[in-house]
Amino acid sequence: MGTFLVFLAGALFVAGIIYIMLPKAKSGKKWLTVVNWVLYVIFFLDFWTGVSFIYLNAGYSHAKAVSVSIFVFMGSAVILGLILARFLGLLGGKSKVKGASLSE
Repeated sequence: MGTFLVFLAGALFVAGIIYIMLPKAKSGKKWLTVVNWVLYVIFFLDFWTGVSFIYLNAGYSHAKAVSVSIFVFMGSAVILGLILARFLGLLGGKSKVKGASLSE
């Protein structure tokens, strides 16, 4: 399981780098690009620190440590992920479909 988690972490890290480097994610503002990279690295480290903390403590049946790590690490990773998605334009953008309704 540990080998799979390391492989998954590497694959997701490369996928995130490729996505941030796409032309649609680049805004032309240098400060925003730096903020995106810093948020991505902090998000990635926070998320995978939480996953490893959960994995290690679950192996030793430390239920309280697992629940605390889920609350702290995964909660902060969700918040950082939402902020990063907002900066990359995945959330809060304008709808591309105008005038569409479910009754048609």
